[in-house]
Amino acid sequence: MVTVVTHVRVKEGRGPDWDRVFTDRVNAATGKQGFVVVQLCRPRDSDRERVIVGTWQRQEDWEAWHHDPEFVETRRELEETADVTDDSQWYDVIVASRD
Repeated sequence: MVTVVTHVRVKEGRGPDWDRVFTDRVNAATGKQGFVVVQLCRPRDSDRERVIVGTWQRQEDWEAWHHDPEFVETRRELEETADVTDDSQWYDVIVASRD
């Protein structure tokens, strides 16, 4: 498994819009080849920052998802409400545990 971490800064006052569209994206990703889990996090001290932590079976599965029409549609909407999307950083999952 692999995990990708991406940092995003949303435009002032657009956080709820960005979160709604990202929720739509997550719902569309569920059940896609290789999808494991995703978390959308917001630092307690910043309404404009978001951190996406997504886990996939393989990086190739994540890349295929990025060409899916449902992903492409939400990309445009998310870009309209974001100021900055930093490069993603990849991690190999060594240990994973869930309740």
